[in-house]
Amino acid sequence: AVAVRGPDYTSSDQSTTGTIVVGEEQRASSSRLFQERSNLNQDLVIAAEVAPTSEEVISKMERLIQENDMQRRVLEQVQSSLQQTTRAEIVPHGTQSTSEGAPVSIEESTMTRTTNSKRFWLLIAILIVTAVVVMGIIIPKVLKSDTQEEVTKEGCTSNSSCSINRADGICKADGQCLIVACQDNYDDCNQNAIDGCETNLHFDNNHCASCNNQCSLENANSDCVEGSCVVSSCIEGFGNCDGKSTNGCEKNLQNDDYHCGSCDKTCTLANAFSECIDGSCVLIGCMIGFGNCDGVSNSGCETNLRLSNDMHCGACDNRCDFLSSCTDGTCFYGK
Repeated sequence: AVAVRGPDYTSSDQSTTGTIVVGEEQRASSSRLFQERSNLNQDLVIAAEVAPTSEEVISKMERLIQENDMQRRVLEQVQSSLQQTTRAEIVPHGTQSTSEGAPVSIEESTMTRTTNSKRFWLLIAILIVTAVVVMGIIIPKVLKSDTQEEVTKEGCTSNSSCSINRADGICKADGQCLIVACQDNYDDCNQNAIDGCETNLHFDNNHCASCNNQCSLENANSDCVEGSCVVSSCIEGFGNCDGKSTNGCEKNLQNDDYHCGSCDKTCTLANAFSECIDGSCVLIGCMIGFGNCDGVSNSGCETNLRLSNDMHCGACDNRCDFLSSCTDGTCFYGK
């Protein structure tokens, strides 16, 4: 039997009081390559024992040698990589290396980890406190905003329609309901959107038909009726003789000869000249041949002084005796 061996490669771990600080993944890769090389050497020996003169064996041996050589080179590269990435070549037992390569005792390393842990939890605590403070500021504002919205506009949101007293409105950004239109015969005369369109323009004397129209008629007491100012009564001494409310109580019943004392009373006394004084027709004088012999002004000058009137002949209370008679206002004797 012919024994064929590939290139020798040995590796030994130095037994020292320290350890090589390497990555677990690189250590596993190195172990796997050592195992594959060992298996390859065994295959070479078995192949030579089974067919020492076969060309097939020779070809297989050459191939295995090439693969073995390739694995050796890979193993060398891995070992070189391990040496370059080692954080410290040899560290005495009971110590650890720092990022600068200086040895640090286990006690110091433990203290460092403890300090780092404390810093970590302190940072977590600060973040939690910050979050609580922020939420304590934001949440009350949100709740206050929502509550205010419900109180002021009953669920109204910006630019949405809202309904208030006798009005249609739209919600502004500040949460107030802006009046867009009032219902028929109502208006917002106090310019306060909270009570909506509060004024009834049909029956409000101070806002009749419109907010700026106050019922104030001449010489009259007035009322707003269905949006119009009407005379409810006249001031004493005046009358609404034309029947129109627009000019109020236009006639002075105290001195108007055609509306003396009342709208339908005219100062026209019989056979007399009269004048309206303090609401009464006063007789100023009688026409020629007539006299106010009964002393009543309203009857005018009722007595004809020129006719045959023996009691008031020519003048009131001018009697003709039994021997005479009144002719053209004169007492004549005889026939």
